[in-house]
Amino acid sequence: MPEKSTASIKQKIESRADSQAIKKVASQKHPTMRSVFHKGRLSMEIEGKMVGKPGLRESRRKRSSDSTWSGKRALISVMVKENLLEGPGNQYTLATLKHFRKRQLKYFSEILVERTVKLPALNSTALFFYGIEKKSSKRSHNVLLLADPYTMVMIIVLERAPMTADEVLGMVRTMKIERRERLKADSPKPAGADVIPPAPPSSPGKRLAPSTEDLANMPRSQKSGAPSVANSCYLPGTMECYETAYSSVGRGCYSSRKQCLGTFTNGPCPAKDRMGFCRLNPSQLISFYAFKNLTTANVKRQCESTYRGTWLGLPKKRPWPRNK
Repeated sequence: MPEKSTASIKQKIESRADSQAIKKVASQKHPTMRSVFHKGRLSMEIEGKMVGKPGLRESRRKRSSDSTWSGKRALISVMVKENLLEGPGNQYTLATLKHFRKRQLKYFSEILVERTVKLPALNSTALFFYGIEKKSSKRSHNVLLLADPYTMVMIIVLERAPMTADEVLGMVRTMKIERRERLKADSPKPAGADVIPPAPPSSPGKRLAPSTEDLANMPRSQKSGAPSVANSCYLPGTMECYETAYSSVGRGCYSSRKQCLGTFTNGPCPAKDRMGFCRLNPSQLISFYAFKNLTTANVKRQCESTYRGTWLGLPKKRPWPRNK
């Protein structure tokens, strides 16, 4: 028998065996528990226990959180971004989901399944994709959805044991909105009501200026492999700032004036209140900023678990993005 035919038959047998193993595990019962997250606004039936305290960042206009659960079959991360003020300009759309999907696809070496799924309970649509992660070589299920027009949710299920797409989507379909109140953009704040806590003075609602030292040392090389900063995008709602090298302008996350959803500049990120650096990829660096009860452990987990980056902390020598 020709070698090619033998290899093809072997591949089919292995694929069938893998499929049967997934079905066998899926047929077993796995206990779940309803978990409430994102400051009590959302809940979902999740298999596993919550790891540590959820990360939470708030400003007058936005709230974002990240929570992680550890179970026998998977590590589950849920990131929520919410616009607190209502109005046409503050709504998330299917285009927003597609933008984040494109960003996440960069972390996969292979996509095995991709679907668009209706969520009748939320009157919404979810983008689902499942494949092999580049960094861990593990199977990962990603779901992007709108819990409502002002709340976007990203769910990452990193397998420890086989799980089917239907199982993951079954979990997603249990999501509920527990509280719907929100301050409307065209409504004045009720007298004496502390609906949204004001940002502390050190928290930049406006973009702070970069340090004199960073401005003096900022690399501007366009050579391959050299340290480089072409621009930065500061997101006040999530207290993050993305620095991009010249080689990734328009290709990375928030890497051009058009892509930036916050304040864009051709200089480095602010230094004041910085909690640490996260290397998203060789050509992009994220700065995380202090806010209220946010801990270094929270932002480290967001960097490593949610963004699949490398946490650098605050090293003595200031890191920079590098050209590809």
